[in-house]
Order: sequence, then C-alpha cells, then structure tokens
Amino acid sequence: MRYPSQEATQSSGLPGRLFLLLLLAVTLLTAERIDEYNTTIIVHPDGSLRIREQILYDFGETSRHGIFREIPLTVKLGPFRPEVPIGLTGFRALCDGQPVPLERSERHRPENGRMVRVRLGDPRDTLSGRHRYTLDYTVTHGIFPTRTPDREAIRWNAVGSGSSIPVRRAAVELILPSSLNRSTVHLHAYTGRYGSRDTRAEVRWIDSRRARFVCGELTPHEAFTVEAEFPAGALGEGADRLRGSWLDYLLYYWYLWAALGYLIWVRYTLSHLGTRPAAGSISPRYRPPEGFSLLRSGLLIDRFADREDLGAAILELGALGYLEIRYENEGKIALLHRTDKPLSETELTEDQRYLLKEVLFAESVRYRLDPDDPEHALRIDRHLRELGERLYRWSVEEGWLSRDPRESRRHFLLRAGGAAVLLGGLAFYDLSRRYGMEVVIPLLMTVPLAFVGGSFALMGWRRRTWSWVIFGGVWVLFSLLGLAILFTDPESDISFFGSPLFLLAIMGITLWVGWRRVGRFTPKGAVVYRQLLGYRLFMERVERDRLLRLLTEEPDALERGLAYALLFGLVDRWMKAYELTEQPLPAWYRGDTADLTHFRSLVRRHSTPPDSDGSSSDDSEGSGGFSGGGSYAGGGGGGGSVGSW
Repeated sequence: MRYPSQEATQSSGLPGRLFLLLLLAVTLLTAERIDEYNTTIIVHPDGSLRIREQILYDFGETSRHGIFREIPLTVKLGPFRPEVPIGLTGFRALCDGQPVPLERSERHRPENGRMVRVRLGDPRDTLSGRHRYTLDYTVTHGIFPTRTPDREAIRWNAVGSGSSIPVRRAAVELILPSSLNRSTVHLHAYTGRYGSRDTRAEVRWIDSRRARFVCGELTPHEAFTVEAEFPAGALGEGADRLRGSWLDYLLYYWYLWAALGYLIWVRYTLSHLGTRPAAGSISPRYRPPEGFSLLRSGLLIDRFADREDLGAAILELGALGYLEIRYENEGKIALLHRTDKPLSETELTEDQRYLLKEVLFAESVRYRLDPDDPEHALRIDRHLRELGERLYRWSVEEGWLSRDPRESRRHFLLRAGGAAVLLGGLAFYDLSRRYGMEVVIPLLMTVPLAFVGGSFALMGWRRRTWSWVIFGGVWVLFSLLGLAILFTDPESDISFFGSPLFLLAIMGITLWVGWRRVGRFTPKGAVVYRQLLGYRLFMERVERDRLLRLLTEEPDALERGLAYALLFGLVDRWMKAYELTEQPLPAWYRGDTADLTHFRSLVRRHSTPPDSDGSSSDDSEGSGGFSGGGSYAGGGGGGGSVGSW
C-alpha cells in the first residue's frame, strides 16, 4: 500500500484551516461586544447615589434598534431577610450625545429578584457598528452593611454577572462627599463569577475624594464590583434601611401571618359548625352501642355515609343470621345467599332492612359480588345513594347530629374555601413577582398533575387494575421529579418555607382536615360516639383472659365483632382474638382470613361504577349520599445585564 507524503497531507489540510480562520474572522466581525463600560458614582451626603453609565457598544455587522439594561430594584442581605427596594429613579438616556427614546418595564429574575428593564433606542430605526450610550439614574438607598459592625459601605456591581456580552475594558470613578475622604475610606474591587472575591482590577486614588477602578477584559457572565468602606454614620441614612424595617418584614413574610390568620378563621368556622368532640379519657367497652346498625355507627364515626362501610354492614347481616358468604374463583368473587330467617321489625333497623330487601336480594336469594360486573355496579350505586340519604336524614331526625353533615361541609367550604381562594390569588401574584411566571406556572401545574396521577393509582389499586396503578405511579414519579428539579435548580432559587408556597400547603391541608371533621353532635350523639371509640379501644387491646370471660357471658361476641373489626380496620387484630381463644370462624362465612381482610375492598370495587372512583360528584361538594461573582456575596446594588434588541 502506498501512503501519501507528509507534504501532501499538509496541503490537503490547508483548505480546512483557511476555512476555520475565515469563519473566525467573520464571527469576530459580526459578534457584539462592549468596548468600554465606564461608570461614574457620585455619593451624596444623604447616602443616595447618582449613577452615570457610558457604554461603548459595538453591534458589529448586525442591525439592532438599540441596547437594553436590566438593573435589580431590590437587595436581599440574607436568606431570611426581606427584599428591600433601593429606590431607582430619574432615568435619562443619550445615544452618541443625542436624546434617545427610553422605555421602562419591570420583570422578575429568579437569580436577581425584581428587575427594571430599561430599553434605549427607537423601534423605527436600526443601528450597526459602534455607538456610545449614556444612562443616568439615581439610587435612593446606596449604603450597605459590612461584616464589621462599626463600618458601612457603598457597594456597586458596575458590571453584572447576568450579561452575556463580553467587555473589553471597564472602569468606575467614585466621587465622595465632603464628609468622606481618602483617610477614612478603604477601597476594594472584585471580579469574576458570582460570589468571587478575586480581583484583576487596578484601584487608585485620583485625589482625596475621587478614586478610580479599572479592569481589563471581562468574559460573558463575569462581574466587576467596587466597594468603598467607611465608618458607620458618616453619611445621612446609614445601612439600617437596607437591613429591613418591621414593615418590610411584615410585607415580605405576609404569608406567615396570613397562614396564622387562616388557621384562626378555620378554627372559628369549625367551632361554629362543630367538629367531633375531644376524645378525652375513653374506657374500653366490650360491645357496640345498643340499637345501632353498623351503617349508623359508621356515619357517627366520621359523619360520612360512604361505601367503605358497606362490606362491614354485609358481615353484620351475616352475624345476625340473614345471609351466608362463600367465595368463588380463588377468592375473586363472593356469593351471598339469603337464609330463611324472616325479617324482624325489632331486630333490624330501617337501613338494614333496606340493604337486605332493596340492595342485595331484591331479585333473587343469591347475590354475586363480582368486581367486573358494571351492570350490577350501576344498580347498587343508585340504591346506595338512596340509602345514604336515609342515613343522613336519620342522623338529624333522631337527634344524633344537630345538622346534616353535608350541609355543614357546604358551609365550611363556602367560608374556609372562599378565604382560601382570596389568599391563593395573593399567593399566586406574589410567587409570580418573586420567581416569574416561567417558574410559577410549571410549579403550579406539576402539583395538580401529581394529584391526578395519585388518583389514577389509587383508583387502580382499589379496582386491582394494575395498568392504572402503573400509569398513575409513573405520572406521580415524573411530577415529583419535576418538582425536585424546580426546587434544586439554583437558577430558580425556590424556597418552600420562605415563600407563599407554605401558605398554599397550609390552606390545602387545613381544608382537607376541616372538611373531614366538620359536623356537630348532639349530647346523646356524643355519648354514642364515645362508646364507639371505647369499643374500638377494646378491639385494639386484644387480651386472652378478658376475651375468655367475655365469651362465657356472650358466646357470639367474636362473631358480632367481625363487622366492627372491618369498620375500624382491625381485622388482623380481631383474627388474633380467634387464635387466642381457639374459636373457629363463623359458619355463615366460608372463606379464609385473607379473603376476610380483602372483603371491604371487594365490596367497594363491586359497588363502584366504571366512571367513578368511589366518590360521587355530589359528595365532592359535601352533599352526596355514599362516597368514597464579581457580585459580592454580602450583597450590593447594580449588576443585572446588558444586551441589544
């Protein structure tokens, strides 16, 4: 094989090198840059500053209308300090010595806070090449604290780290008032990325009250900060203004006081509408309240007539001898068989008779609990709504609750929810002001997406539809990942406890908890409620000797307690009672312990229509039936960015 000579190789690479050099030359000709960035700072005796910026801007071969300048309006001296405005006023602009149109607007930058954007130029004209812009403005509060208690400083970010335009040369001239001079002032300069304490700047005194800072080339996002440190109190206002007054703290952390006020308002609303009584000292009780069905007990426990209690109510009818339960298809389907025992007007309550005659055995003596039977689910759902209406009416007519719980929940949502809407609007406005809409909108969209994904996953878990569980879980995972990215991104600078997000979380949790608890008992209703808590306490503390004594007096105590164990979520504990006393499961129940544990879930899935997650649309409103650099780290004025438009 013949290899090319070295000369041939070099000559073959020559066109490529020429092309790269040509490309570099074109880039240099067309790239924008700042040739000179000169700043003059005149310090007044009252602590205010007059700033003049002279920017020699080279547009290259590009055509632009002019330049823009973004300057922070506020400073924040620490993580828990409020943002305090420094008072930027009196803007005037020139281009090549002639007045130029100036347009001001405000925006928010996550890394800088509130910014004023000053746009210099005429939208009807275009420019190219080099042009000198002059921008004058006043800073009302220009004195900053230092790490030394008896010292203060004028600290100005002459070139901010937010600019992506390179600067070939930057200079700052500082002119002091008569109260300050070279003997009392210490000068410092910093260059580099944000937080850097390095310097490449030359600092020198021109005379006793004038100093000059000069820096060579600054690459994009490198900043140039100057500082003049002097004895505290030498100028009029001092640094206390930028530390923040009590009013600044009050306004900046308004959401903390709003959260406290909202909790007080919700507490007042709940005290007016009523909540479940304080448990106090509850003594164990060995039997449920007399004359109460399980559905009625379930309503008094949580003030909801929900389908979560339906499975336990079916077990109660089995314990009373009105039906038998056996399983088919490896426990996936339960078959209910109506026994020959006649309905008793004295033994059964109205809701128990309705459940037997209208819901379960209206058409046949057999009822099939199949979670994949949508036709029966729709039918039973209609009956459960009627049953829920009867239970709610009973609770008020018989004097156990002072008001229909659905009405109490509606009033609660009207009062507490209305206040939450108003405060939520203020929180959204403040979040957009602090972080910008480009951060707030993704944040507020991610939270509902996580909630929707969680609802899908929960719905799938209840129905044992694993595709829904996976889909919802993935949705939640990606939503949480998005939240993690937003909260950990240093550019967004989001704080949960240090922002109105804290208020939104407090209101959401409070609304949910209050909505679940609202509803006032009558005195006799409170007594029954405490009796139910006592019975649950007994079931939680299963003791062999006590159980044996109880079975001697009441042989059906374990059988009767099965339904309440399912109501209280204590099936596993109650199964331990069977083991301790060596008692078999009831004859009317033909299944194993695992099937009994999942019986509530089976009934709920069977009674939930395909287009529902177990909560009726009415109940969601509280009215339904059944439901389920160079920038100095200590802070400073100025900075921001500059560019063309």
